[in-house]
Amino acid sequence: MRNSDILASIQGSGVMEMYPKGWLERAGVGQYTYQWFANWSQMSYEGSWRDTEGPDCNRSQCFKDRQVGLNETFLAEWTRRVVRRHTRRKARASAGGDVTTGCSCD
Repeated sequence: MRNSDILASIQGSGVMEMYPKGWLERAGVGQYTYQWFANWSQMSYEGSWRDTEGPDCNRSQCFKDRQVGLNETFLAEWTRRVVRRHTRRKARASAGGDVTTGCSCD
């Protein structure tokens, strides 16, 4: 996963953004793209990771193809939280709770 931009899941999908250092300050309204995409595609938006390491750069070209540093402790905790929420949703669904699935266009 260290060399990948995307982690995909086919069921109960969630999204986490990963930003290189300095991107948030320059992203403007584009910083919400993943949240909009998650809402539109009925995925759950699960938060973001903002890299605090790396060189400072004030040009947008610096962000193209830049590697994002990974904090393994943060990612492990995030994964644990997301899996726990997903497990609870599945348990509620099997117990007859109100968990919606499927396409909103159905």
